[in-house]
Amino acid sequence: FQNPRFSPVAFPLLLATALSIVATATAARCQSYQQLRISSHTSAQLTVNATSGCSSFVHALNFSTTRSSTGFSVAIDSLQLHGSNSLTIRNATHSQILKVTNFYTSTVGCRHLIVGSGSWFEARLVSDAPPSMESSALLSVAPIFSGDCPYGWRSSGSVCYGNPAKNDLVTFDQAFELCRMLQANLAIDFTSTGTLEALVADSRPYWVGVMEYSSKNTKLYFLTGEPFHMSLYDVPKTPSYCSGTSDCPCVFYQTGSLYRADCYSNFAQLCSAPKGGTPAKFYNPNRLLIYIKEWSEANPSEITLIFRRYWPAFLALFFVVGGSILGYRIYRQRTSRLMARRNQMAGGLPVAAVASAANPPPPPGSYPMHAPAAYPNPMQAPAAYPNSMQPPPPQISNPSSVPQQQPSEPQPP
Repeated sequence: FQNPRFSPVAFPLLLATALSIVATATAARCQSYQQLRISSHTSAQLTVNATSGCSSFVHALNFSTTRSSTGFSVAIDSLQLHGSNSLTIRNATHSQILKVTNFYTSTVGCRHLIVGSGSWFEARLVSDAPPSMESSALLSVAPIFSGDCPYGWRSSGSVCYGNPAKNDLVTFDQAFELCRMLQANLAIDFTSTGTLEALVADSRPYWVGVMEYSSKNTKLYFLTGEPFHMSLYDVPKTPSYCSGTSDCPCVFYQTGSLYRADCYSNFAQLCSAPKGGTPAKFYNPNRLLIYIKEWSEANPSEITLIFRRYWPAFLALFFVVGGSILGYRIYRQRTSRLMARRNQMAGGLPVAAVASAANPPPPPGSYPMHAPAAYPNPMQAPAAYPNSMQPPPPQISNPSSVPQQQPSEPQPP
């Protein structure tokens, strides 16, 4: 008699049922789906949704070669991330274009990216959020043709300008980092505020790629290291965005003018990149001194160019002028000495002979001649007496009152 609960056939069935239940529970916890809808040969839309612990890779869209596309314009139509979620976009060379982590707010139809050259890109959305918090990203993809700008960006010459995160107000460091993720820079290469006025339609403040390098210097620089066409004094500080102790080195644009503000202020950002989806060289503001030196070496002044071209002639001229000055000084010194000798000559005799004739030496064996000593004035008291015990003679107030001594009569022999 066998117990049916321990039948050898029932045990595999029970094991398979348990595994299916575990698999179903796991699938319920990790749900992800992706859609790729191609509306034409030149555009597509990608939707990626993920919940807790899920990740998805999407390789999208080989464009028609007849259109000669040079890059992609990727617009994030909606983005909602929670917890430790992240969205990463890479191009065909696996270079990271955008990575957003811990994005607690939602963005709708704002963020346009320049993915760069290549025939495809990949988007990866990783979510570790609880099942109750779904993370999603809706991406719109379109190619960028040579000479074109991404959707929503404006053209000025050979440069595209755009505000990729219209609803985000960020600091200066966050602004240039956001532009870097788009393979762009904060707005550079504009020649006047009129260019920015034609690009910016609203009155909000926008960070641009201009800043002060040192408070000891009165110059402003583009992030490329090129000197800005306006000096430090032409771009005033704003009391609303600048503390009293701060130098306020960062520059922003608002309603036709440029101002300086504290770099920790929160403004919109204006990015710039070359047309056609070509990735721009990124300039880090922390390396501005290096960029200034590189720009100065690559763009020397006219005086430097003239000196570099004609330095042998300048060197020869230096030796000619220096030698002439030195020879003239030697000539003047020799002439002065000759004139002095001529003035010292008298009657054709040397100077030593003239001096000997004027003062002949004394004859041999003679005593030196001394000037006669001056006799003391009888009317003046002596300054000192050799015998201190002998009293000084009485002072005579009137010489006429002194009695005349009678001569003695001669004595008879």
